[in-house]
Amino acid sequence: MACPLFFDYVRECAKEIGFMPNDTYRYCTNDTFPECPFYRTIKNVGVHCENIAKCPAFKYFGMGDVNKFVEIVNTYCLSENRVNCARYKVKSTGQTVPPNLLPDGTTMPGENK
Repeated sequence: MACPLFFDYVRECAKEIGFMPNDTYRYCTNDTFPECPFYRTIKNVGVHCENIAKCPAFKYFGMGDVNKFVEIVNTYCLSENRVNCARYKVKSTGQTVPPNLLPDGTTMPGENK
């Protein structure tokens, strides 16, 4: 079974997200699609961080390993563990969150504004 958002080899979710991390199609074409963080976010499945829709770190996620992306998003953004997200912690103090700060506290290369 393929992801219901997968249509003619073009993901409808790509319109929502604006980018496609490398190798995400492996989630689109088989029964693993419910594990895809994009599917879970768009279909509002499970717990979500209230900041996920506006999180600028997603553009940095797309530059890396999709398995690492899925692990980070499912561990922090789409779970009760979101309160342990480094971005969430900085934002909750009222400070500006660096766009390349990842939920696990590491940073992706790029501008740090």
